[in-house]
Amino acid sequence: MASGKSNFGHDGFKKRTSAIKQEMGSFSSATENVAYGKLNAEDVVKLWIKSATHRKNLLGNYQYLGVGVANNQKKGVRYFTQIFIEK
Repeated sequence: MASGKSNFGHDGFKKRTSAIKQEMGSFSSATENVAYGKLNAEDVVKLWIKSATHRKNLLGNYQYLGVGVANNQKKGVRYFTQIFIEK
């Protein structure tokens, strides 16, 4: 998303989780939280906590969590992704 190879949002979720499946094998469920802007990690987590859907993911029964942060220098924004996995 930060590089512009995919749009911001959940459209690339299947591609991201298929890469995870190659590394760790199959899993029963997965979900993600994404955000971007001129924010730091603390601000993003606060926003996710205030959102019912994102909060549900944060409090879900998942065994694994992956976190990614990338900068887009041209736009001056950061992109944040959390992926939650249940084996």
